[in-house]
Amino acid sequence: MIYLCLGRREQGKTTLALYLTKSQRARVIFDPRGLVPVPPGAARVTNTTFVRSAFDDLWVSTNTRTGEIVVTPEGRVQPMFERVSVEVKRWIREPGAPPIAFVVDELRFVDSNTEAFDWLCRCATRAQVTIVATAHRPTDVPTDLRAIADVWCLFQTTQEHDLDLIETRCSLAVRNAVAKLKPREFIVWDDTRGVMDRHADPTLWYVPLGAPSSAVPVNPLPAPTVDKGDLFG
Repeated sequence: MIYLCLGRREQGKTTLALYLTKSQRARVIFDPRGLVPVPPGAARVTNTTFVRSAFDDLWVSTNTRTGEIVVTPEGRVQPMFERVSVEVKRWIREPGAPPIAFVVDELRFVDSNTEAFDWLCRCATRAQVTIVATAHRPTDVPTDLRAIADVWCLFQTTQEHDLDLIETRCSLAVRNAVAKLKPREFIVWDDTRGVMDRHADPTLWYVPLGAPSSAVPVNPLPAPTVDKGDLFG
């Protein structure tokens, strides 16, 4: 699955991305801003030298529990992104590999048009990898990636050009809905089914970064209903 979490600053895009992947046994978070807290037993990787060993440790940890790597480059962002993408690809191709989630926070920091990341988006199955990318605007996401994304999670958007793009890709109804959202409300556009949902209760998923969260999704796929009382049915 490929999710796009799009919207203005401080609406909860990163928190939602973490929520969407919380149920995955293995999770890799590319966090160039260094905002994602590292839970006990996890690793924050800051140098390409240590990426391979971090993934090896993650492989071992998933034999008995869930595992997580948080990647925050201390130098150039692009080489680290490419290295991590290669390791996620290697993970998927390993016989018996458990599913893995790959969160890319603030996609605009990187050039996502790389061989490994493109392979992950186009060749890996939905069961093998869940990719979640956050960005401020739809135009921050390359057209090729927007074209194959399964689910768009859209926070309040008011810029006319962005609304035009949302209408073209999603629908007029989605355009009208996202323009009227309140803070931390979001619209889900399931592009695989052409279905729109509105989620208006942030208490189901939002916690400040660094705070403990009890919200764990039962199913990472959005349900085709509005405000059922849980986030993803």
